[in-house]
Amino acid sequence: MRNFVTGYVNTDLNGDDVTDLTDLVITYKNSIRFVSLKKP
Repeated sequence: MRNFVTGYVNTDLNGDDVTDLTDLVITYKNSIRFVSLKKP
């Protein structure tokens, strides 16, 4: 089963309007490197 989310969503990390495995790979790589965002 394949589930994709399309359109403008915050889970689309690479900007191609589809949330898929590519976005998961980006998330995984950021998590193992402890990448985070701090906002004031």
